[in-house]
Amino acid sequence: MPNHPSRASAARATTPAAGRRTTERIARAFMAAVAASVLCCGAGCLTYKPGDLTGPVDAGHQDGGTPDAGIDGGTPDAGPPDGGTQRACALRGEAPAEPSFVVSVGGELVEYELRAVLVESCRLKIPRPVDEAQEVPRDLVQGPDGRVYVYNGTLEPRLSILDPITGVWTHHALAGWSTRADDPRFGGIALAGDHVYATDMVTPGAGAPSGLARFDLDGGNATHVSVPVGGPIDVSVGPGDELYVLASDGRTVTVKDPRSGDVVGAISLDRAVSAIAVRDDGTILGAGVNNLIYLFDLDGKSMKSMASGTSSLMDIDIGRDGRVLVSSEEGKVVVTNVNLEGQATTFTVATDPVFLAFVHARR
Repeated sequence: MPNHPSRASAARATTPAAGRRTTERIARAFMAAVAASVLCCGAGCLTYKPGDLTGPVDAGHQDGGTPDAGIDGGTPDAGPPDGGTQRACALRGEAPAEPSFVVSVGGELVEYELRAVLVESCRLKIPRPVDEAQEVPRDLVQGPDGRVYVYNGTLEPRLSILDPITGVWTHHALAGWSTRADDPRFGGIALAGDHVYATDMVTPGAGAPSGLARFDLDGGNATHVSVPVGGPIDVSVGPGDELYVLASDGRTVTVKDPRSGDVVGAISLDRAVSAIAVRDDGTILGAGVNNLIYLFDLDGKSMKSMASGTSSLMDIDIGRDGRVLVSSEEGKVVVTNVNLEGQATTFTVATDPVFLAFVHARR
């Protein structure tokens, strides 16, 4: 038979090691239990898995130079609606899933992954440094370094800039810059070269001529840029960084070289639109004032149209992969392509007017 020590001697000889093993088993069991748990603590829930800890990330915001230490109104959500792992989000300075886009709606930025169904990545309240009841945020655009620029307000707007790495907002004004508050479609913004351009309309008390407001990428050196159109409502960028400025009649497009300041073209669209986006060949896509999306040739003649499945279209953007997003005053987002081929897909993201922009990883 095998030669075994007595039970008593074995117990005495192995008590320290057994104790350590027991402690390790308890620790492993505890970690496994925690790994499958959700820990809630006032401000939100923290989800733990071995080697990882994720939860509500406070992107913060800044109003007039003072960081917001609170969570209410400055925090992206703690994760996707399906309760899974927190998704990568451009609004937090992360590389988002491609394609992704952000909408400006109801005073918030909300980021979505564009899939067969929309998947919300995160959301963030937009601080409003003037009159929160009246100065509703309008259009937005993302810069190459990931910063997000928001046309924040109407009669007293600010260029509000979110640095997604630090979570800090800064706000920049320009005397006389304004847009009408009575139409939710107005307030376009675009980025060309080293500047951000925002539409500037003549409004009661504003005092400055209409055209564009121009800012450096950090919000400084703000100035007015003259554009010979009546009340610009949208601005887009062409393949050579030209500025395509849409007048309030929805048909007149003025093309301006931002480097020389010269007007280099004028296009009269044969259909009225609320917003425009320029394709790589210089032709224009337009979000029609009805329910149609238009493709115009270089002379402004409508070559093609597509039913959007919604009405009161108000914004349009082209992605790097050729996808096109169009939004409506009814809170709808329409997905199509630069050639308006196939059938558009429509999603509901809100009940309020929606501006939108594709977002990408920082370059």
